[in-house]
Amino acid sequence: TELTDKCEEDGCAADSGVVEALVEGIGEVVAAASVGQVYKAVLPGYGNVAVKVQRPGIRGLVERDASMLRSLAAWVESIPAIPNSGKGKEKSKTNKRLIQTEVASAVEEFMSRIFEELDYRKEAENAATFRELYGLQSGRTDAVVVPEILKEYCTEHVLVMEWIDGEKLTTNVRDYNGGERDASTVAENLALIKLAIDSTLGQLLVTGVLHADPHAGNLLKVYRNGNGDNGSKRETANDKASSSGSNVQLGYLD
Repeated sequence: TELTDKCEEDGCAADSGVVEALVEGIGEVVAAASVGQVYKAVLPGYGNVAVKVQRPGIRGLVERDASMLRSLAAWVESIPAIPNSGKGKEKSKTNKRLIQTEVASAVEEFMSRIFEELDYRKEAENAATFRELYGLQSGRTDAVVVPEILKEYCTEHVLVMEWIDGEKLTTNVRDYNGGERDASTVAENLALIKLAIDSTLGQLLVTGVLHADPHAGNLLKVYRNGNGDNGSKRETANDKASSSGSNVQLGYLD
């Protein structure tokens, strides 16, 4: 399978038996993730996990796109300015470019960020930092549920994290059976949306470390029972922090 190939290529974890068990418990694709796909799997001794696997051959495609963009940028910068028909000082210099913007430099900066996305180890580090700053265990008033990153199973091409169950906040008007939701449910969801806005602004204005992709698919209404359980056998810091509080929280996924 795709995951097996990537794990063999990267040396996914020290315990190959756990990796094999993870592969055996993997299901169908549940979401697309820019340069990868997300699967739901079961990790022995832990519980449900989300496994993001990079699409095969994606680096080659990005490198070809980068080459094309660099060539295009160089061509744009080579276009000379339109000569001024005036005389003397008013006459434009022929060595000026039509486009003064440093297009090639902008392309290089953009592509460097894209190539960073191809290394899931960096994404794992960033996600762990985000969880430390904004997870429920942080004690912040705008704290959110953030999945635990299982770094021992993360590689350049595979990312493994805690599975978070929930529903999209965009389903706050009608339920899954097509009926109208009650007013209390709508109010509850709107409160979570306000928390999402507060959290995003706090990320931008307070710490400077922010989630770069807060779209509707990454914001969930998360239900936790009295024991803090959300499908994982092992209790996480998110669970411990939420076990004595509300059973409904905002989930901020990656």
